[in-house]
This record gives sequence, C-alpha cells and structure tokens, in this order.
Amino acid sequence: MGREELKTQMSIRYISLLLIFLSVESKATELSLNEAIKTALEGNKDLVGAGYCLEIASWTYKASSLLEFKPKASLETEAIHSEKKEQEVKESSTKYPSSANFEQKYPLFLGGQIKLISGIELCQEKGEWTVNPKVGFEWNQPISKSGIRAGNSSLISRGLDWQIADLGYEESVEKIIYDVTLAYYNLLKATKSRALAKSQIELTRHLLKVSQARLNVGQIPELDLMRVKLRLGQDEVRLIEAEKNEREAKRTLSNLLGLAQTEELRVSDNDPNLPKETPLLNTALKKALVFRLDLLKQELNIRLKEIELDKARSQDNPSLVVDGTYQLKGKDKELQGVIDEFPDKEWEAGLKIAFSLSDGGIKRANLQKAILELEKERLAYEELKRDIRDEIATIFDDLSSHQKALKVQEMSLDIARKSYQVTQLKYENGLVSSSDVLEAQLSFFDAENSLTEAKISQIIDYSRLIKASGKLKGN
Repeated sequence: MGREELKTQMSIRYISLLLIFLSVESKATELSLNEAIKTALEGNKDLVGAGYCLEIASWTYKASSLLEFKPKASLETEAIHSEKKEQEVKESSTKYPSSANFEQKYPLFLGGQIKLISGIELCQEKGEWTVNPKVGFEWNQPISKSGIRAGNSSLISRGLDWQIADLGYEESVEKIIYDVTLAYYNLLKATKSRALAKSQIELTRHLLKVSQARLNVGQIPELDLMRVKLRLGQDEVRLIEAEKNEREAKRTLSNLLGLAQTEELRVSDNDPNLPKETPLLNTALKKALVFRLDLLKQELNIRLKEIELDKARSQDNPSLVVDGTYQLKGKDKELQGVIDEFPDKEWEAGLKIAFSLSDGGIKRANLQKAILELEKERLAYEELKRDIRDEIATIFDDLSSHQKALKVQEMSLDIARKSYQVTQLKYENGLVSSSDVLEAQLSFFDAENSLTEAKISQIIDYSRLIKASGKLKGN
C-alpha cells in the first residue's frame, strides 16, 4: 500500500467522520451564550425568590409610610342621662354629645414632624344644639444633634431595606449570569475534548489497519501491532471519560437553564473569542469600589447601624413641642355655620420641653450595643474591601499566567502537529515504529486539547474579572 493511497484513504475517512458528526449534532439546537443567559433568567427560582423579597421590601416601605404618616379620622357619639335634686326640685336631662376629628402627620426637615388637627363637637340637650368646631397643630422638633439625625428614622430605615433588597435582586442576576457563563464554557471544553477523543480513535483505528497490512507483508513485527491495539483501548477509555464529562457539563447547564435532561443541548463549537485588551489593575480596583453590589449593600448596612446609634443616643433627649388650637363655641338651633353666630371664640398655644432625668441605665446599655454593632459593620466593610483587592489581584495573576500559557500552547501545538506529520510519513516509509507514531499522535492531541483549555481558562478569567469589578451585568 503506497503513501498516496494511504493519504487518499485517510482523507476519505476524515470526510466521512465529519459528515456523520454533523448529521448527529445538527439535531440539537445550537445555543449561544447570550441565549443561554436569557433562558436562565426567565423563571429562575432563585431570581423569583429575590423578586419576592424586593416586592416585600417595597410594600414594607409603603406600609411604614402609611403607618407613620397615615391620616386618622374618628367619630364618637354617646348618650348621657343625668338627674339632680336641688331644694326639693328634681331635674333630669339627656344629652347626646358627638365629635368628629381628623388629623394628619407630615415629616419635616431636621427630623421634625407636624400634626394638623381639625374637628367638631356636637351636642343636643333640651332641644338645643351646641356646636364647637376647632382646628389645631402640634409640631415636635428634636433638639439634640443625634435626635435630628434619627428623626423619621423608621421611614428612612425601611427605605434602606428596600434598596438592600434591590441590590440583592441584582446580585442574584449577576450570580446566574456568572454561573451560566462558567457552565457554558465548561460544556464547550467538554464538547471539544469529546470531539478530539473521537478523532483520536479514528486515527488510531486507521493506524491499526495500516499496521495490520504491513504486518501481513512482513514489514513490521507483531509487537508493533500489539502496541497500536493497546493504544486503541486506551483511546476508547479516554472517549468514555470525555463523554461522561460532557454529559455532566450538559446536566449542569440544563439545570441552570431550567431545561429537561432529555432535551438536546449544544453550545457553539466555534473557537472562543479572546478579549483584545486587558484592563489595568488599578482601573479594575476603582470600578470595584464603585460598582460592587456587595460593597454597596454593606454601605447601606452601615447607614442602618448609624441610624440605630442615633436613635439610641437620642433616647430621652430633650425635644421641643409647640402646639396650638383655635375653637369656636356657641349654640345655633338651625346650624347655619356662620361664625358670627358663635358668641365665644378661644385659642391657646403651648410650648414645652421634655427630657428624662433617669432611665435606670437602659439608654447606656442600648447605646453601647449600637456602638458595637456599628463598629462590627464598619470592620466587615473594610474586610470586604481587602477581600476584593485580593480577589482582583489573584485574577490578574491567573490571567497573566494563562496568557503566557496560551502563547506556549500555540507554539507547542504547531510543533506537535509538524512532528506528527513527519512521524506519520516516516512510518509509512518504514523508518520508525508504530510506538513513535502513537507518541506523536498523543502529543498532538494533548497539545490541541491544552490549547482549547487555555483559551477557555482565559475567557473564564475575564468573566471573573468583570464580575469582581461589579460590571458583569451588561457585559
């Protein structure tokens, strides 16, 4: 069997293998990374749960606002019967006093609050109506610095909780994107490894046939044929392992996408595109300190603890209360409602300052607790910033190593390819043994597999870097 005939036969086998591979793989829909991420974000249970938390925080904030500043209206009515006896004269009467009141509280600047009050008192006694309309206000203003900061703290705290829940939702989105990205490229790596293992088996089988033919004409010893058979068994084991790894990678990605395990799943087998430029370390650190969601959440947690500390400091601190009312009194049988019908008009205003002399040490205990909790959150914030710096520095180190390894792998693949081609020609001319061909073939496929892994590792490093910088969503 001549060299040209061997090349022709090998070309036919490559074409046949390619047609079979394409006919099988085309049954599955090819999925891009963006499509995979979009599918994963639709109906993801973790994301739905985070959405519920966000909705709960929203309604809690609204409920807190209504609870603190909701309008209050009341209506009271009663019947009172009385009897009295003076100088042997007995008198009795029945009256029906009623009142309707309305009040509304509003937040003011510097932690103050104002409450507006209006109402009317009606009473029927002995056929006559007594009508007393009134209006008033009450302004409560903290005097201390901590009291001013802690003013309306309940509403502010619920607003911060809402922001934290919103950041938690965004964190869930980023986690899904990152997990899908890793699973996608792990599947791509497993798919390429399985394809390489299949190609390696085909080449080994072809070498086995060539070796059998050369053995039949006495060109090689039987030991060479046994080496090829042994390598074929090893290649089949490698293919079984590669197919197992691919199934596991498919299962992981299918779970993230919410797809049934029976559905065909195929990722694009094109070579992954590597980013052209690597960002600077300082730039990545600056972005992280601005955009990292966990850092933003921790800043909000610190703000919550600062509010709790201000509340503890302002407990029983002096506060200024200014109030006033204006009331009309009189009797009007026909309830005409004209101010001149009321003979009596009165108003009053008050100013008071209230503070506590002693609370048995409760304020001191609450204050110490609030100080310690705030220091704990601040310490956690500094530790988080340090962890972020270490994380980004580690990613840059990995990225640099993988970039160097990629260049080495590209050169190694080129050398291994040429070595395999030369060794194959030498074997066809009886200059080397089958073990030399098998060794060159194994080196060639290992180099090709290592190059694919190096490319994917570099892309994963870029994904880690974008995530660590807080800009994964949208990239």
